[in-house]
Amino acid sequence: MNCPACGAPGQNAQFCQHCGAALAPAAAPAAPSWAAPSGTAPPPPGATAPLAAGPEVAVVPGGPSAGKQGTARKFALIGGVVALLAVGGVALKSVTSDSASGGASSPEAAMTAMLDAASNEDPLAMLDVLDPAEVGLLGETVTNVRNALIGKDTTSQLGKVIHDRDAGVLDPNDLIPGFQLDFSDIKTSTEQLGDNYAKVSLDQLQANWTFDAATFQKTVDVQKLFDTDSADIHDETGSFTQTEIANALYGEFSNMTTPFFVTKRVDGNWYISLALTALETTREEDDLRPAEWGDLGSKKGFGADSPRAAVENMVSAVTHQDIVGVIELLPPTRYDSLYRFRHVFDNNPTNGLDLSVDVADNKVVGDSRGTVLPLEGSTFTYTMHSDYDESYSTFTVTFDSDCATLTSDDYDAYYDEHNTSDGSACWSDLGKLADTLDEQGIDSSWLSNVHHDGGFWINVQQEGGRWFVDPIATVQAYARIFTDAAK
Repeated sequence: MNCPACGAPGQNAQFCQHCGAALAPAAAPAAPSWAAPSGTAPPPPGATAPLAAGPEVAVVPGGPSAGKQGTARKFALIGGVVALLAVGGVALKSVTSDSASGGASSPEAAMTAMLDAASNEDPLAMLDVLDPAEVGLLGETVTNVRNALIGKDTTSQLGKVIHDRDAGVLDPNDLIPGFQLDFSDIKTSTEQLGDNYAKVSLDQLQANWTFDAATFQKTVDVQKLFDTDSADIHDETGSFTQTEIANALYGEFSNMTTPFFVTKRVDGNWYISLALTALETTREEDDLRPAEWGDLGSKKGFGADSPRAAVENMVSAVTHQDIVGVIELLPPTRYDSLYRFRHVFDNNPTNGLDLSVDVADNKVVGDSRGTVLPLEGSTFTYTMHSDYDESYSTFTVTFDSDCATLTSDDYDAYYDEHNTSDGSACWSDLGKLADTLDEQGIDSSWLSNVHHDGGFWINVQQEGGRWFVDPIATVQAYARIFTDAAK
C-alpha cells in the first residue's frame, strides 16, 4: 500500500518506512502461551495475581500526540540504551552459576524473583532475572565487587584495598549485616505486549525495613572501613509504598503512578529488560505512539548492500540526526529493543548540511577485533552553513595507515576571513601521550604494551544477507587494545 502521509509506495508494515507515519490500527496480539483463558485456569507458576489482558490500543494515523521530543533527548535515550547493551555485552549465560538457567516461568514470576532478591540482599539473584543480553560485563562487575566484600577475592585492586583495610568480611548470605527488608501486600498485573513481551505493573506494595547498628558493627569495623576515628551509626527503621516508588521514579507530578517492568521471553524463560523498560517509560510519559512488539519482518529493508555502504550511510544518518536511519543500520538481533521503538519518536532529519562521505573500498578483516572494515584511504567532509549570510564551517577527517587527521575551515563572511586548524590522532604518537602523562605524575608505563598496526576501523556485521554497523563492538574493540595492555 501507499503511505497516506507521504505517498511512499510499497509500505506493508505498521509504520511507513519512509516518514514513520502510522499505516493502520494495530491489531490486538494473540494471547501468549503463558496466558490462561479467562476463568478457565489458574495463573502461571510464580504469579502473584491473575493475568489481566492489556487494553486495546488504537494507532491513530498521523503520528504521535502531544509530546515533542528534542533531538538531544532522543539521542541521549538511545545512547543510554546502547551503553546498557555495551555494558551487558552479548553474554547469554547466567553469571550466578555454571549453568545457563535463569529467568522465571512467567512475567509476573520475574517481578516476584526481583523483589525476593532485593529482600534477600542477593545481587546475583537480581542479575539472574535480568535480560541476559544486558547482563554480561555488568554481572561480572557486580560479582567481582561481591567477591571482594566477602573476602573471596584479595588479589584484585579492589580486593586488595578491602583486605588491607581489615574492616571485616561480609557473609555472602547477609551482605548488609543488621539490615532487613520485607515486602508485603504485593499485587501485580500483566499487560500482554506481544508473544514474547509483557509489561508487569506493581499495583500495590508495602515495604518495611530496619537497620540494627550493633549487628552491623559486630561484622564491620566502621572506623577502619571509612579510615576515620569518628564514625558513628545508629539504628534506623522506615517504610515505603508503591506510590512512593512511583514518585521517586517518575516525579511527584507525573501522570504515571504505577511502577512497571517490561519483560521478554528468551529461550522459554522470562527476564526483565531494563532497556525496554526505559524506552517504554519515556514513550508513556510523552504519550507517544505504541512500539512494535510483533514480528519486525524481513531484514531486507534494513542495513546496506555492502560494508562500505553501511558505514557511509551510518555517517550520513548520524550527521543528519536521522534516528530511524541510524537504528536501521544497527544489527537487528543485538539492537532489537531500539528497532521496536524506532518509529515511536518523531524523526526529523536535519537538512541544509553538505556531507561528503567517501569510504575506501577496503576488504573486511576478521581478527581479534571482530569483523572490521579498515578506514585507511577514507575521507569524511561535513559543512554547516549559516542561516544569515555566506559564512560556513567545514570539517574534514582523513584516515591513513596510522592516523586520523582533522582539518577545519571556519569562514566569516562579514569579515571575509578564514580560520583554519588541523590536528591528528596517531597510533605512533602513544609515546608522546606517555610523556604527557608522566609529566602529570600518572603512571603510563603500560602504554608501551599497546601494539596496533593498521590504522583505524569500524566494526561491521552481516545479518540476513545485509551489512550493518555495530558501534558497541567498535568501542569494545578499541578499548580492548588498551585494557589488554594495562593488565
